[in-house]
Amino acid sequence: MPRLLTLLVLLLPDIGCCRAQDTLHVDTLSQSLIVVNMETGVPIRNVLITTDNGQEAVSTWEGAVLLKGSFKRVTLMHPSFEKRTMDSDELQGDTIELLPRLFSVNEVIIWGRHRDKTATAFQKPSKVDMQLMEANPKGFNPLGLIYWGVDELLLKKQRRRKAAEKQRRKMILDNY
Repeated sequence: MPRLLTLLVLLLPDIGCCRAQDTLHVDTLSQSLIVVNMETGVPIRNVLITTDNGQEAVSTWEGAVLLKGSFKRVTLMHPSFEKRTMDSDELQGDTIELLPRLFSVNEVIIWGRHRDKTATAFQKPSKVDMQLMEANPKGFNPLGLIYWGVDELLLKKQRRRKAAEKQRRKMILDNY
């Protein structure tokens, strides 16, 4: 029994030194982490990770990030997720989960058809519109005749091109 006690007393400081060296060695190694969505478990890319010692990293498309050296605090930021700050003691394992923001918009798709124009076509004109219609001069207008001639002769081709382009776009949208 005294031999065993002597052996333990002699080995105990060596075991303590090895543990201290091991923890020091682990702190200086690189740490690989994966950042995932808390709700779906899908890896998140382009997450900005900053540490308290000034190191910055961005996660890959797989959500992977490599942090080198020792640090006490890590901050994770992404526009679609809540900002998260963690101490190095909280980093258990290699996966960090981020909570999605409640009101973030990822993608908006708008589908539409022809707007109903009948509602605006049969509206009664306002008082101001009525006054403007009554204020227009009636009778022969030489400037109006010149404008009509230029419009008919010179701009007719341009209007046809615009109408054909509009018709082509309409066909593309209808077949989409």
